[in-house]
Amino acid sequence: MKFLPIVVICLLLSNLALAQFSIERTRNLGSGFRIETRAEPRSSSFESVGHFEYLFYGERKLCQVGQYSVDPSGKFAIYQDAASGILFLFRRADQRVFRLTPKPVGFPGTFLWYERGGTVEVRFEGNKTFTAFKLP
Repeated sequence: MKFLPIVVICLLLSNLALAQFSIERTRNLGSGFRIETRAEPRSSSFESVGHFEYLFYGERKLCQVGQYSVDPSGKFAIYQDAASGILFLFRRADQRVFRLTPKPVGFPGTFLWYERGGTVEVRFEGNKTFTAFKLP
């Protein structure tokens, strides 16, 4: 009987390890977009659970996200994939994803939407100028 508490604790810990993730928080961005913060098991000596943000449109997971912005009309979302560092644009009308940069880019700090002009401008950390991307 003195080993029963140890067995129970081991069973509980093994069940936690089997869980893929748990949603810690959901933030509605409007127009069908949302951010989910998830706790996921990790194989790390520092922390066994990682906390990651994912960008969704409806039930579609777009990516583990770094920086992001949804345009004021809700027609587009621009985001940086946290894993690759690549910048993408999502068009809500047909749910297409457009790759905006061919390789990883710096940390996007500011997004400016010019829907009438058909562009979104991004200022990357450390730069004083903006880079314009054409809206498809």
